Amino acid sequence: MLGSQFSYDAEPVVLVCGLPQYPKSFKLGLVLAAYPPMRARETKMSTPFYVTYQPTPELEEKALQALKTAQESGKIRKGTNETTKAIERGIAKLVLVAKDVQPPEVVAHIPLLCDEKKVPYVFITEKKKLGEAAALGVGAAAACVVELQNKDILAEIANSVAALKKSK
Repeated sequence: MLGSQFSYDAEPVVLVCGLPQYPKSFKLGLVLAAYPPMRARETKMSTPFYVTYQPTPELEEKALQALKTAQESGKIRKGTNETTKAIERGIAKLVLVAKDVQPPEVVAHIPLLCDEKKVPYVFITEKKKLGEAAALGVGAAAACVVELQNKDILAEIANSVAALKKSK
């Protein structure tokens, strides 16, 4: 019998057919106790399916710096919807996409659109970093630079992205 395997501290609420019936919260506790919590190595996410290349940390930092610089002049778009619209309208110069977006389908279309419109895009490891660079208090799944005074930085990032895509 189930009662002989476990020691129950909770009192049964109702007796049905001579068997004790415990509260649902108690039953949930038994189920959760049967499955140990995930360890750190098990929670590490694999690379999402939409990531087409692995950017270097230097490239990632350069792209975040370009976003910060453009944000000061107010020429950026924040969020998946605004970024998608900017790409479709042809005004996006550089797109940044977070890798840790859940569910990944939220931003999976952005690299495809960028390839179609020939816009360089950089993958950022955490959406929190992307949100901070865009001066948001929360993480951002995607952002794009619409206008940047220093065109050399954009050209340098675009060349680095093209080289990484070819080497893949």
